[in-house]
Amino acid sequence: MTRGMRARLAACLMAGTLMAGTLMAGMLPAGPAHAEAVVPADLATAAGTAGPIAVSAPADGVARPETARPETAGPETAGPEAAAPAEAAAPTFGQKAGKTATYQAMSSFNDFLYGAIVGGGLATGGLLAAASLVTEPIIHYLHETAWGQAPPPADAAAAMERLPIKTATYAAANAGRVFTATWLLTGNPVIAVGMVAFNAVSDSLTFALNDAAWIRFGGADEAPSTAMGSAGAP
Repeated sequence: MTRGMRARLAACLMAGTLMAGTLMAGMLPAGPAHAEAVVPADLATAAGTAGPIAVSAPADGVARPETARPETAGPETAGPEAAAPAEAAAPTFGQKAGKTATYQAMSSFNDFLYGAIVGGGLATGGLLAAASLVTEPIIHYLHETAWGQAPPPADAAAAMERLPIKTATYAAANAGRVFTATWLLTGNPVIAVGMVAFNAVSDSLTFALNDAAWIRFGGADEAPSTAMGSAGAP
């Protein structure tokens, strides 16, 4: 083969290479220096990736897989249950009845002591304790029910902060009952007034201690309830 034939053959090969490159460049979409093709999700899962794979085809022609970044849920996409605040539960009938029962056991004993020491003997003490056992639970339960209509405290500390006010309102509500019951049973208004003064101290302490014990050990009505929802829950 002569030198001229070799030159013409080399020129033909170069021209063919340029034409093939031009045709391939025309088949690629116009845009940035490289294009991306997304691999189906099932193939991405089989490959062990968390999401679809974007295959990068840069100008050098070497395809490089890139894992697509997962979308981050913003505040507008988060479920309404994700940030549900804890709310305090209202007292139930059982809780109010239990608090009334434990308080009444101590209060009736106080009334018995006052009647036995000041009122004239064990018989008077027994009458006052019996009258307290019949009438005072009604006052206590109604008082608990009335306080249950107020916004519940956020936690045990908030419940303890409002305990002095709650105790004072109970003492005021109970004073009329104490005076009337004692006067009717003894016939002596002086003993009745003394009983009111005695109960203002003894029953107030009993009420506060009873409520504090329920807040500390059994006061489900004084603590916030668990939020129903949680982050990511359907």
